Amino acid sequence: MIWSGSTRGRLLVATPPLGDPNFDRTVVYVLDHGELGAVGVVLNRTDDPELPVDDGLEALSAWEHLLAPPGRVFAGGPVATDALIALATGDGRHEDAWGPVTDEVGTVDLSLTPDEVADRIGQVRIFR
Repeated sequence: MIWSGSTRGRLLVATPPLGDPNFDRTVVYVLDHGELGAVGVVLNRTDDPELPVDDGLEALSAWEHLLAPPGRVFAGGPVATDALIALATGDGRHEDAWGPVTDEVGTVDLSLTPDEVADRIGQVRIFR
């Protein structure tokens, strides 16, 4: 059966024989999917434990206490290695700083403080 709808908010699980090492044995959470392509993050690949969470980005210190366990940045976000994508849960979301993925989860703008993104942020996971 071929799926013809959007895969936004779904998990894609790679099979072991996948030849691309970027996606071999990964679980990808699809953030957006449309006619022009798809964007997702790898959920099961943590980043280098030697790198600090902020990695030179002072704005991240405001988010560090909200990180979901294990409290580390995950590898498998944007293709550009100097970019980040953050997913969060929260209440009282501000539309200009929140990109909904599902009813519960959305992307957040890490250049803002948590208070500028939503009235209350639950947990955050950051992907590099």
